[in-house]
Amino acid sequence: MAMLDSFAMRRTRTGFSALAVCLAVTMAVRVAHGAEAPETLRVALISPQSRQEMEANWGPVLTALGKHLGMPTTTEVSADYAGAIWSLRSGRAHLAWLGNKAAIEAVDHAGAEVFAKETYPSGLGGYYTYLIVHRDSPYFSADDVIAHGPGLSFAQGDVNSTSGTVVPGYYLFASRQLEARKLFKRVVHANHEENIRAVAEGRTDAATVASLVHDQIKRREPGLVETIRIVWRSPLIPADPLVRRGDLPPELKTRIADFFFGYGQAAAGKPAAVLAEERAGLERLDIKSFVPSDNRQLISVRLIETAKRRMQAEADSSLPPDERRRRMEDADRQIAEFERLGGNGGGQ
Repeated sequence: MAMLDSFAMRRTRTGFSALAVCLAVTMAVRVAHGAEAPETLRVALISPQSRQEMEANWGPVLTALGKHLGMPTTTEVSADYAGAIWSLRSGRAHLAWLGNKAAIEAVDHAGAEVFAKETYPSGLGGYYTYLIVHRDSPYFSADDVIAHGPGLSFAQGDVNSTSGTVVPGYYLFASRQLEARKLFKRVVHANHEENIRAVAEGRTDAATVASLVHDQIKRREPGLVETIRIVWRSPLIPADPLVRRGDLPPELKTRIADFFFGYGQAAAGKPAAVLAEERAGLERLDIKSFVPSDNRQLISVRLIETAKRRMQAEADSSLPPDERRRRMEDADRQIAEFERLGGNGGGQ
């Protein structure tokens, strides 16, 4: 697993049958026999940018989805990731576009399943987290920022943001036996676009942002991005997934999947004007295509979360020795099982 450093790779690969059963259950197709198709398909979107930007970017794709299905679609842009997860769990939403960490929560607690993921024009199988500072900042590396942390303000993503919080939380902080909330003078949570603006305007000293959002804003507002400097880049993060409620009728699942996998792709009988319109819709999202995926895509982020918990337990001198050892051994078993289940990374 390339996303995890040698710490995780050295863990003993012992069995962990309970976890395997749990993952098998969450990866299984949850078919509700006799389930009826909804009259309106509701799609929950996370909000790494402004609500208006998200609705404008996703509007053409979801309008086309409604035409394909012969039913209206509505969107719900959540101010935080918990809102999108709640919408899935309550049945208010049927589909959602999420980051990998939020998708884990949706799979584990909202009866959802991953069925697709994005590919990008760059050809990369994912994207990055950037640590940014103002261009006039005296800090030129992550080590500089961390060394001066007690005097700095820091902006990161939603607590369920993969690129905004989870990945930097492991690679920047837990790997150094640090926690952002204890290191910095002040920590705030906001979406990626707001974090870029906060650094550019001098409202915060450093922030984490997704490379995808950074690049979108660079094209739209190059002057804004010129006021910031990237001082650290994470390992590659798996592409964002699309998830659906597991109890949707199987026929509807198939029709939804067929739409996404064919969107923006040439096909017999598809008019050139329609293909051009679809490709323009993908371009607005900085996406090349949607391709099949499943819950195995989430394993690398599960590994990071578990390795972070192990490091925290190992560093927590307030824990009784037996409890510390128990937590570390439990994390070791989970890491070994995730590595076994992950194989070559899964997700296809």
